[in-house]
Amino acid sequence: MAATFSYSDSLATDLDLVRFLTGDTVSGTQLFSDEEIEALLVVHTNAETCAGYCLRILANDPERAEGLWDSTFGSFSRISLCQKMGKFADRWLK
Repeated sequence: MAATFSYSDSLATDLDLVRFLTGDTVSGTQLFSDEEIEALLVVHTNAETCAGYCLRILANDPERAEGLWDSTFGSFSRISLCQKMGKFADRWLK
């Protein structure tokens, strides 16, 4: 089964909110599949907590976002961005 991507800026669903909070809103360069986010939402029913776990995953695995660094984040280093993602994750995971 192929991984899917969906996002609506109406933020009508928890999946949309998780994508919005993590910045994972562009099809073709998505960081997580719908299925991965939905699985996390089963375990962590709060969208903010789920977004925190998504950011924690990215902070610990910068290669997952390969291809986004130069075009999206410009002059920031991967280490700097991973540290920032980790700090945002910590806020939501308290």
